[in-house]
Amino acid sequence: MNKYYDETKCIHWRISVFLLYCLTSIYASAVTLSTSEDDKYVVQIEISTAGTYRHNINGFVGNIDWGDGASSQYMQSVNHPEHIYESPGKYVITAKGKARQLDSNFASKVITDVVHIGKDMGIERMDYAFMNQRNLTTLRKGIFDGLKDVRSFYFVFGILDNEEVPVPGEVLYTDNTENQGLTTIPEQLFDHCQKVTDFGCAFFGCKIKTIPNRLFANNTQAKNFGATFSNTNIESIPSGLFDNNQLVENFSYTFFDCRNLKGPSPFAIYVNHTGKCVQVFMYNRDKHARYYRKPIMYKNCFTNCFGLEDYTNIPETWK
Repeated sequence: MNKYYDETKCIHWRISVFLLYCLTSIYASAVTLSTSEDDKYVVQIEISTAGTYRHNINGFVGNIDWGDGASSQYMQSVNHPEHIYESPGKYVITAKGKARQLDSNFASKVITDVVHIGKDMGIERMDYAFMNQRNLTTLRKGIFDGLKDVRSFYFVFGILDNEEVPVPGEVLYTDNTENQGLTTIPEQLFDHCQKVTDFGCAFFGCKIKTIPNRLFANNTQAKNFGATFSNTNIESIPSGLFDNNQLVENFSYTFFDCRNLKGPSPFAIYVNHTGKCVQVFMYNRDKHARYYRKPIMYKNCFTNCFGLEDYTNIPETWK
């Protein structure tokens, strides 16, 4: 056997090993990507009849596993992708890809659990994400931790009484019609959403009774709290709820018609430039411009909140 043949054989062997390495690396990368949770949005739905389901996702590109053995691939951006379910029951839907927004405005209202929202989906807004999803009564801890670029949660969980009539042939609600949306808010729900400016109507009409003490502690860019807790069942307001929200411009209707409220309205305590401790209520922020922006809108903020200890001290323009 000549030297040339041996060298050629060696080169071919090295090339084969190199190609095998490349293919193995590519396969490993593909496996890693396919099992990653970072670009997945997973929810559970419960339907009482067969029909067409409209998903609460906009600007979506990717693949959706509908949980019944069927899947759909979307190569171009789509709003509220649809799927026909042949039988009633519970289904776990997994959307893997990119999306601009979660939006229940024209979607079916049958979500019972939000399992996961991936941090790499590219979601920019959560306006109306779970609006009128009456059977979504609880949330998983840390469910919003990956939404670091979201700037608005307007009406994210809001519940309206004048619900639109379902389109004929569309999936109907689950049989439980007594549910009225969220009943509890997880601690630190918005801690990682530090770019948010808008929490308007976020919990409007939900049957929540308590608010976590530091729900908005990390949302220093927030400007809109209009009707955030309006028409809810909250029984008290954490004193320092808005301590770190110094840029707020809109407090209109924030606690409108919260008739179960007791205790004082929210206030902050800070040490001023003279070393004196100062108590600042929402309605007198205009007197402390060094530390707080003067609210522009505040009409009906405390309307019908008769049980508040300082209700008589609240200016008429705020109630």
